[in-house]
Amino acid sequence: MWRAIKPGARFLIDTYVTEIVLRDFKKRERVQDGEWIRLEERSWDYEKSRMNVDWTLEKGDVREEKHLSVRTYTYRELSELLKETGFGNFEAYGTVTGEPFGPDAQRLALVARKIA
Repeated sequence: MWRAIKPGARFLIDTYVTEIVLRDFKKRERVQDGEWIRLEERSWDYEKSRMNVDWTLEKGDVREEKHLSVRTYTYRELSELLKETGFGNFEAYGTVTGEPFGPDAQRLALVARKIA
């Protein structure tokens, strides 16, 4: 990726950060998605900064189980990683439409510029 981006070009990362994931964390949730019912059991691993999710998907007599583990980064961790690889001049938004990133943000849209 680094070689594909020209010096001075902007790079966008649109993601959830740890601050948002923990703020909105729910241990259990039941979601109706069309004909499917999704039951989610979540846990947080503080040492690894990972959210582990066990999904049970049900549709009539069909039942499937899935496991998901997602590593999240804080805003600071993400910007430090980008600085280490030659990015800077960060602009942080709470959406890709340009609302400022802050305590009420739903996600992080982080724009970084490749330093020459």
